[in-house]
Amino acid sequence: MRVSTVIQSRRDVALSCIILTLVFSPLSLRAQMGWPRGGGDERQVMASPIVVNLDGDLETRSQVLVPKLDGYLYLYDHDGTDFHSPINLNFGGGTISSVAVGDVNGDGDLNIVIVGDNSNAQGARVRVYKLDGSLLAQRTLYSNSNASGKATACVADILQYIDNDRHEAEEIIIRDGRGQVHILYWNETSLDNWLTSSEWSSFMTTNSDSQWDLHGAQSITPSVSVFPISENATYLVVPSTDGRIHHWTISSSVSSTPHANDFVSHAPMDPGEDEDFRFLSSASLADLTGKGGKPEIIVGGNNGKVYVWTYSSGWSMMSGWPRDTGQPVIASPAVADVNGDGNLEIAVSSYNGNVYLFTKDGDDFVPDGHSESPWPVSTGGPVFASPILQEVDGEVGLEVIAASLDGSIYIWRQDGTLLPGWPKRIGEPIYSTPSVMDLHGAGRMSVVFGDFAGYVYCFDLHYRYLPTQSVWPQFRGDIRRRGWVE
Repeated sequence: MRVSTVIQSRRDVALSCIILTLVFSPLSLRAQMGWPRGGGDERQVMASPIVVNLDGDLETRSQVLVPKLDGYLYLYDHDGTDFHSPINLNFGGGTISSVAVGDVNGDGDLNIVIVGDNSNAQGARVRVYKLDGSLLAQRTLYSNSNASGKATACVADILQYIDNDRHEAEEIIIRDGRGQVHILYWNETSLDNWLTSSEWSSFMTTNSDSQWDLHGAQSITPSVSVFPISENATYLVVPSTDGRIHHWTISSSVSSTPHANDFVSHAPMDPGEDEDFRFLSSASLADLTGKGGKPEIIVGGNNGKVYVWTYSSGWSMMSGWPRDTGQPVIASPAVADVNGDGNLEIAVSSYNGNVYLFTKDGDDFVPDGHSESPWPVSTGGPVFASPILQEVDGEVGLEVIAASLDGSIYIWRQDGTLLPGWPKRIGEPIYSTPSVMDLHGAGRMSVVFGDFAGYVYCFDLHYRYLPTQSVWPQFRGDIRRRGWVE
């Protein structure tokens, strides 16, 4: 046999091996048919996609919404086709803010809420869209403002009553780059900013800084977290780059309509760190102790520590905390009952490339039947995105899903082992938090995420999942981005 024939034969074998590897390897990029979508130099994805059923079809198939840095909001159907043509957000630039979804005008239909700013990171404003893509309302947060709009908004029913009348719409809660928290409510025709309305004027005069968190403009801006502490009272929490946690309680009922006295004092909590300490992570809220009332506040700092505050006649650091990861914690934690024992666990990702799973007491999680903890687990690069907690493999217990700047998506079982076929290696940095949902309405989970090359991916899992309560399937917990899950 001639040398050239041998070389060609070896090339054919090598090519066959490559093809077999791409087809059968668990690490191959076998995304769901119709995906990925997008791509392009100006279409990078830093925002986290949201998976939500917008059209209410009988098959419960959902849609994927993700804004990109080209300034458009993309809406894809479950199969990767366009659910709606891309929406020009008209912010004057792209946005890293993720979409929130809720009923903003009280008509029973969902609305799409997105925050952004101009190319100079100024002029913060919110835009609200109907499901047909038409603009319902928009509001600039300040006139001639230099405030940025980077933080994801959340949607919640805070003002349940106004003037003793039931206010059916949900409110939009936003924190901007100047450090001010805004509560926008539907006034039957447009959005009003409740904190600058006339009934707040005396309160703001006597307590001029109480609605501010002294944040200052930053490209990474923690969002407001919202938790209902009773039928008529809502708790607002926002970490700040001034190194403190700021929190308020708002009451709204027939007998006591929202007023200055219902806006309980602005009470920062200082973790006692040095002057360079900052909170870059949004807080997550959960009742870790089972006591009810105000939830525990879980948040990471730029010093690499994870803090948990608890309330009992006053705020204090919960026993066993803080825990130190060694490098900044930028992503917000995820909270759920991982092993079904009735106790909540906390998943945290760190810029050191590790993903941690803690018990409520601050210990490393030990799976049932194990004597030692396999946590933390490592990725191949820094982790910017938040982890996800969701049951995906048809077995009791939740999995931990995380994206890394190494260009991979990982799924670990609670014992720290990788799910077969994972990670999926994309090769481009992944800043956005995955959404892990039953996208196709088929009883099987899909992992949806965007990469910095501008593509949106969907990987289907072939296990029939077990429906589980109190899971954390998307960025900030749910479609309203409230920082907690019912």
